[in-house]
Amino acid sequence: MTILLVEDDKQSVDTCIEIASFNKDIQIKVANDFTEAKNKLSNEEIDTAIVDIKLGSVADAGNSVIEEIEKLSLRIPTVIHTGTPDSIQVNALKVFVRGENTYDEIFDYLVNVYNTGLVNILGRKGLLEKQLYNVYQKNILPTLETSWVNYGIENPEKTEKALLRYTLNHLLQLLENTDDVDKCYPEEMYIFPPVDENYRTGSIVRDNENHYFIILSPACDLALHNGSFKTERVLLVEIKDISNIIDLATKHCLSPEERKEKLESIFKNTFSLYYHWLPKVVFYSGGIINFRRIYSFSKKELQKNYSKPVIQIAPFFCKDIVARFSSYYARQGQPDIDYGSFINEGDFETSEAGERK
Repeated sequence: MTILLVEDDKQSVDTCIEIASFNKDIQIKVANDFTEAKNKLSNEEIDTAIVDIKLGSVADAGNSVIEEIEKLSLRIPTVIHTGTPDSIQVNALKVFVRGENTYDEIFDYLVNVYNTGLVNILGRKGLLEKQLYNVYQKNILPTLETSWVNYGIENPEKTEKALLRYTLNHLLQLLENTDDVDKCYPEEMYIFPPVDENYRTGSIVRDNENHYFIILSPACDLALHNGSFKTERVLLVEIKDISNIIDLATKHCLSPEERKEKLESIFKNTFSLYYHWLPKVVFYSGGIINFRRIYSFSKKELQKNYSKPVIQIAPFFCKDIVARFSSYYARQGQPDIDYGSFINEGDFETSEAGERK
């Protein structure tokens, strides 16, 4: 992990380098002022940064360094280490106060961040950049002149959006083909905050009493045409507090094992056809979608009585919710067949190979 230390105090620099020397996986690059920092950010491979706010006689130079990181669109986890926290005017991953926090603590924190894979995926030469290059070389360039150039001549804006979708579809296929994904983390289910304010299938909204609902209108109905939906009504389904469902499912349990079994049925979405579990995460308390509690509103009513989307269900998970919702209302049922006579007659003889005749 290559750390850019933006610091002008020699003693602090020496201390940082000395502590880093005990960890062979950490390399320190030093910039004493804004100009040096800008040069290293522009021309060298940096994974993370530790920035002091006061550099030399400039009381807030560190703010300019972090603004430069944003200006260059560098995906570098950045922390602040300063004795003048009141001078901070920018956002950073975390603030460490000189005299209260040591470089050991800062390194431990940055190593934990690094171990998430954030830098390896989103860094300047990370996995995402490599995969984008592969898609560019193998999938886009071979069809560039035969398809995309012609589309671009006809409609540049539409073509650019289409090419973005085309690229993302190829990246998603790479993820689908991985063999090491057995279970997802709860956060993967959500897009938070939503990338835009448009109502979509799978958007979660709040009413004026802070109750949550999910939009389950078909995606084609929510496509905007002249600023309005293609449908007159938008379908909302209520999200209930999970504690109510847990009480209902476990009230007759006689043992811890039986209770665990019932809880697993909730989390696996096998407890009931009309419930669908949404996991709890830091930014959302989760809940249970109740397919039986549905409402419809005009766009005007929706905008008046409900918030803009506060969370968006990610596409892979949204498809499953819509499929279960559709399946619940599409079920027909059938009369039970009297199978008792078949059992009593013993008609299921087997051959020597064990196959039923």
